[in-house]
Amino acid sequence: MDKRMVLAAIILLAAIDAAYLVAVQLSPGLLYCYTSGPFNCAGVLESAYSHVFGIPMSFLGLIWSIIAFYIFIKSRNSTLHFIWIIAGAGGVLYSLTAMTLLWEICEYCLALDVLISLTIITFLWKWKAVLPQHS
Repeated sequence: MDKRMVLAAIILLAAIDAAYLVAVQLSPGLLYCYTSGPFNCAGVLESAYSHVFGIPMSFLGLIWSIIAFYIFIKSRNSTLHFIWIIAGAGGVLYSLTAMTLLWEICEYCLALDVLISLTIITFLWKWKAVLPQHS
């Protein structure tokens, strides 16, 4: 399979997951998740950590995914790629830190973190010949 198709598929899955999380935050009755042991999506999504500057993290994940599709599939601007990789990695780190501090796991949030990480890894694998090489 073409690396570009793999990247597009991962980004699409991330966007679908993030869109579901946005829908859940707008209408909590849509939430369907495992709620045993450390798993508690509602606890994570309703926590103080679920918003950054008043913006839901799920919405930021959706926006990141939509823009990532264009940037990573169409753009050849390595500075823009680097900035978007840092933004995605920062979001993943924030999300994982929040779940650790809460001592609760949202499986949809965790899936989005994994998909964003896979997007970054796949992109770097795909574009390693295009990115600037430092000696």
